[in-house]
Amino acid sequence: MNDALHAYYTAEKSALPATAATGALAAVFGGLLLRRRQRFSTGLGLPFLLIGAATSIGSLAYLSQIDERHASYATLLNESPALYLQTEGTHLDTMQRDFQRIIWIDGSVAAAALGLAVYGTVNNKRYAKGLGIGTLVSAAALTALEMHNRDRASEYLNALHTYAAHTSLQVGGNLTSLSLDFQTAF
Repeated sequence: MNDALHAYYTAEKSALPATAATGALAAVFGGLLLRRRQRFSTGLGLPFLLIGAATSIGSLAYLSQIDERHASYATLLNESPALYLQTEGTHLDTMQRDFQRIIWIDGSVAAAALGLAVYGTVNNKRYAKGLGIGTLVSAAALTALEMHNRDRASEYLNALHTYAAHTSLQVGGNLTSLSLDFQTAF
């Protein structure tokens, strides 16, 4: 179980700088588009700026917490495997529900943005067209990212569910100490 725990949090930590950098680049690109002061580029740049900045800030905030969370769960696993399974299992179950909700919202935003882009194209509304395309691209990218994150968390959750309960008997060399350890899985 230690391997699954460490693999999950190491993957989370290694992906966050790239996500933060991508968000920052999107925000800079959006800012450059806004400086052009044309209706289409303003519409296109606004979602890149706002969504990119929010993605970057959110990634950095999570990155600042990941080591502490990883250490906390590693300690809990070593000290009380049953409590670790219960606590981390509840955390991951909640995350799976959150991922489903976020993916649905991102997909809905992408669909609405597609409608806005089509409206802008058909009616020659350059700002609406740009806003629709920028929001569509941003929401589609976030949807793909959340689906990837959901799958990684799901693999870890599956490892948690298959972690076998075991009983161990440890006998000291001179048989002066005897301990029996029961661990359960949820």
